[in-house]
Amino acid sequence: MLLCFSLKDLAILIAVYIYVLCIIGVGELIRRRGRHPGITRKMIHFLAGDAILILPLFSSPIWPAMIPIGLGLMVAFAFTFLKKSPITTAMIEPGDTAVHAYGPVYYIISILILVIAFWEWKLPAMAATFIMAWGDGAATLVAKRFKNRHVFPWGDKSLEGSLGMLIFSLAGSLLSLAACIALGVQIPPMKGLTACVVGSLVGTLVEALTVGAIRPFDNFTVPLTSALAIWLIIK
Repeated sequence: MLLCFSLKDLAILIAVYIYVLCIIGVGELIRRRGRHPGITRKMIHFLAGDAILILPLFSSPIWPAMIPIGLGLMVAFAFTFLKKSPITTAMIEPGDTAVHAYGPVYYIISILILVIAFWEWKLPAMAATFIMAWGDGAATLVAKRFKNRHVFPWGDKSLEGSLGMLIFSLAGSLLSLAACIALGVQIPPMKGLTACVVGSLVGTLVEALTVGAIRPFDNFTVPLTSALAIWLIIK
């Protein structure tokens, strides 16, 4: 766990920071051209988590942990004190409650927990991040495309949204599995495939059940439960 200086790790760290900040910057440019902040927030939700694919390239969990720590502090500071900053305006929707507005901070904290807790295995952290980024991000967008939705009796979430989440979660999970194998992570392909399917199903179910007072915290409930399910299969 000791941090040894490495030019390779430093270069990857800087590249990820540049990538995420560029996504936020593009989101702000899109917002200024008239798009609703909800759209740019979803775009950032989809794309920022993709950086998790490079996790196996780091030599120590301390290096990737610096990414959510730094970004989390930056975003929290901007949301609290810099209301007109590009970081804030690209990700906070007008009229947002304080609890919902800080969703991106929860997203970042979740990634930090995943990276540290599942560093040894990699796949749970990577797949769960995609389940949160792609799956959870797609659920609302897919559901909105259906005029007649089959809404679950316990809330306002729908079967169509959950099916969309399942498809995108599985796609992202399989991408993370392919990246793990390509980058030398030792995992039997069939066991990894099973884990991705189960993790996607668990994440989809948990997202559908995260309603009411805990709804704003699906960036915790979805990735952490799906990562645990994946870990239980591959450990």
